[in-house]
Amino acid sequence: MRFVVSAAAVVLLAACSSGTPKPAAAPVQPSSAAQIACSDEAVDDIETALGVEAAPLTPTWAAPTLSCRYVYPAGVMVVSVTDNVSPDAATTAFTAGRPAGAVTIPAVGQDAYARPDGSAVVRKDAQILTVDVSGLPASFGAPPHPRNIQAIDIALVILACWTEA
Repeated sequence: MRFVVSAAAVVLLAACSSGTPKPAAAPVQPSSAAQIACSDEAVDDIETALGVEAAPLTPTWAAPTLSCRYVYPAGVMVVSVTDNVSPDAATTAFTAGRPAGAVTIPAVGQDAYARPDGSAVVRKDAQILTVDVSGLPASFGAPPHPRNIQAIDIALVILACWTEA
């Protein structure tokens, strides 16, 4: 019995001396998955999907999010990828960011929804992809399609690149 108490005391002391685990730090640079959203390949694929060419991109990194503004003569689409410290953290952020009135998008990523403005938000692994089409006209592209459909198409284009990487 004395051995059991002593062993338990050693375990408790070891646990106390190790301190509280620190949460994982935010990334200091975008992940390779995030970088794909602003890559030349994505620009070409998005141009093909929309039928409209964007002005040259200038990606912006504000840890933990990489964003790129796709500027068109008729408006702006912002594609961003947020790198979370883990898939669980991504799930928490994804759920917390879901606005009232959002509609689930089935079979896209591990979870996805459309915001009331038509923008698409997708969770996959530790990343959250947002295709913000709120700066585009209600119907956009050549040929024109509703911007909410374009948002889903662009999300699928980027997810296909993630799968290939």
